[in-house]
Amino acid sequence: MKALLFDVQGTATDFYRPVLRALQAVSANRCPGTDWGDFVNRWRAMYFEAVDDIQQSHDDWVSVHAVYRTALDELLMADGITVFSDDECETLADAWQQLEPWPDVVAGVQRLNTRFVTATLSPMSPQCCAYPATATFRGPRSSRRKCSGLSNRIRRSTWLRRGTLASRPRRS
Repeated sequence: MKALLFDVQGTATDFYRPVLRALQAVSANRCPGTDWGDFVNRWRAMYFEAVDDIQQSHDDWVSVHAVYRTALDELLMADGITVFSDDECETLADAWQQLEPWPDVVAGVQRLNTRFVTATLSPMSPQCCAYPATATFRGPRSSRRKCSGLSNRIRRSTWLRRGTLASRPRRS
């Protein structure tokens, strides 16, 4: 084995809690009775539906931020939530770029770095991860360089059909 590639969003990082906290902070109790945890899960599901649509379309790419923002706007409309300004919606869409590593990820990647080349493989924007600065993805014989395998574009490519996308059921 020459290299270990990691999916980031949801695998090496927790997307749920940071996005939930952002929704709770931005809503500032303006939407009593809204289950923001359920909202996060439906928002993420809409992201995957959009990725499927993008893969089947003739478009070459769409930024991850645009996918999350469009899904947010559609979900807010579907739920009849109209209290957020455009700036607040941007803040919420940006929450997907504030992901946190799972508790064992930093130490685990640092340990793997002693024996393997490690890198990320994800359609997320490079600024979304808090841990590459502390758990540098690198190889055992390489200098301490940061390897960014993160992409800020969702491309219609074979690797998108693998991993998390391939493991979830297709829509009928």
